[in-house]
Amino acid sequence: MAVCDPEPPAALPLKTIPLARRFDGTKILTPERISDLALETLDEIKLSNRKHWKASVANVRPQRPILVQRLDHPDSFYYIVPLGGSENRAAAAVALDALYGHYLQLISLRDHKGTVIGVDSKRALALILNRTQELENFGGRVLVRPETVCTCETLVWKPCRESLSPFFPFYRFTAGGTTLYVRIDGAVFTALHDAYRGL
Repeated sequence: MAVCDPEPPAALPLKTIPLARRFDGTKILTPERISDLALETLDEIKLSNRKHWKASVANVRPQRPILVQRLDHPDSFYYIVPLGGSENRAAAAVALDALYGHYLQLISLRDHKGTVIGVDSKRALALILNRTQELENFGGRVLVRPETVCTCETLVWKPCRESLSPFFPFYRFTAGGTTLYVRIDGAVFTALHDAYRGL
């Protein structure tokens, strides 16, 4: 069961949201291009006209985009673009397809302490190094030694019990034959569970 915020639906008709593919999908768009598209998207969906969003999107500018690979679809990537008035504070974040540039969804960060990333990649790695992890899938335990860890440079996500929102992706690490996932708020998992109805 998922408990969600029952925000009133948008008053704007769905056809105003730019879902058309802007690019041919032959390569992942650059962070700079995605940042421009994030601002263009806010203008196109006229978010500043919605009462509940005015405060979140007023005078915002894009911060460093975060590239995420979807694990449940082949060759599927998206960017999370934090939107804020300062370098360390964001009021909202927009998700855009990384290959085609179209709008996916938006989140307000007013209740998330003004940040998308709770822990950066270095902190995420520190959360697993030299620590013993219980291996759910294979049984037993493994000590994550620094010499054995490989880091995936791109964050990953799929709908799963550990994260129902694409705005909460994971850092992925491998240690020998073990895969570890550190969610961007610092929670550590040895498996992602998606074999549930409704996911």
